Amino acid sequence: MLDLYDAPQPDVALLRPKTDFYLSGHPNPSDILLLIEVAASSLDYDREVKAPLYASKGVAEYWLVDLNDDLISRYLDPSGGMYQTVTHHRRGESVAPRLLPDCVLEVAELLP
Repeated sequence: MLDLYDAPQPDVALLRPKTDFYLSGHPNPSDILLLIEVAASSLDYDREVKAPLYASKGVAEYWLVDLNDDLISRYLDPSGGMYQTVTHHRRGESVAPRLLPDCVLEVAELLP
């Protein structure tokens, strides 16, 4: 579980629906369908600090929107404090969160 000391706030978090809208407590990693960070100057921190932290806590999927290189890095399959699968997606491609396969997004929609 992420706690007060290691709970970075992502730019976007898609969570499992809960009847109390998480009033009873913060979401656990199992509640997280997708975390998204949008980065230009914080890119190294988001890749080298946040990605391993999210993986170590069992967050199933993490996207890093790289504004410098116009690309989305998609991190999947957390194990041993690392994501075992990383794919890169560019303009002209589409991508969908593993836990929301019908939510297909064009990469260009997430880039300026």
